[in-house]
Amino acid sequence: ELLHNWALHVQRLRFAAVVAAIDLETAAFCEELGVHHLLAGGGALTGALTAERARLGGRANVRGNATLFLALGASKVDAVAYLLRLGQRPVVVSDVDVAWLSDPTPMVRGTLPGLADFAHADLLASSDCVSAEWDVEDDGCFHTLIDRNTGVLVVRPNDKSAAFLGEWAERTAGAFQAWETDQTAFDDLLRGRRRGHRRSSTEAERESWLQRKKDYCGLPPTTSEESTMGQRSLRPNGVPHATGSRYLYDVCIPGVSRAFTFGIMPVSLVANGHTFFVQQLQTQTGVQPMAVHATYQFGDLADCAFGKRERFREWGLWRVPDDSLLASLA
Repeated sequence: ELLHNWALHVQRLRFAAVVAAIDLETAAFCEELGVHHLLAGGGALTGALTAERARLGGRANVRGNATLFLALGASKVDAVAYLLRLGQRPVVVSDVDVAWLSDPTPMVRGTLPGLADFAHADLLASSDCVSAEWDVEDDGCFHTLIDRNTGVLVVRPNDKSAAFLGEWAERTAGAFQAWETDQTAFDDLLRGRRRGHRRSSTEAERESWLQRKKDYCGLPPTTSEESTMGQRSLRPNGVPHATGSRYLYDVCIPGVSRAFTFGIMPVSLVANGHTFFVQQLQTQTGVQPMAVHATYQFGDLADCAFGKRERFREWGLWRVPDDSLLASLA
């Protein structure tokens, strides 16, 4: 259902889009919808999906199966890397629980007022930030210890992004040991932390890695971890910072880049579930977002998909025809 709704929004806007289908059933559905797709499943993902369907009599609860959900994240990273290699153009990554309301191209190109620096980012991410004030004052809650969300990303095709995706793929491929999702691995990678920082590292290992990071990044030995997370970029990828633009950050990632140029998309334009459905920031500012990501809906419980669907319905963002409802009314 979520893929169906996503596809209808994308088709209305006439995006050039491709779905990373995790199995043959999803690929067949893409054919039915008239959406381009590539097969992104395989290995651990295919095996886990087959086992889950057998257990549930043909259905699969991806979110509720840890092995399956982790494998899904790893497959997502591989699909992004493949598309970048294939097309050599920026890729806008979107989960299917996103409703697209307008074209993100002006944001990607940095032609929107206040976002000129975005044209020079290696990578842009969406945010779980729930404070409109912090989002503005801190360039997307950059210094707040909250995950940068992988539901909407912009990745530019260059050597630094390729190195980043390679390391991200390694971390998600090892997720079964470290118990990291694609999002937690992504966030720790951007913060320059070691693999398995949250789940499988001791304090001594974290401290040892921090010292290694300081050496790699050329930072004084007494630098606190908070001060190693990155600095506002005054010359993003060699181009002077544009006056009035939201800042990007140069983050140092050991083994990837000493100056990976990263930015966080405004929640006013790429809304999360809390800022859109709960705070209703769009009604306060009069700014309609280009995308709404249905996060913050029933956590990871079985009602998660139900919550996402009903929130979209409440705001007129659910485009899937409800045949059963129409039949009952007839």
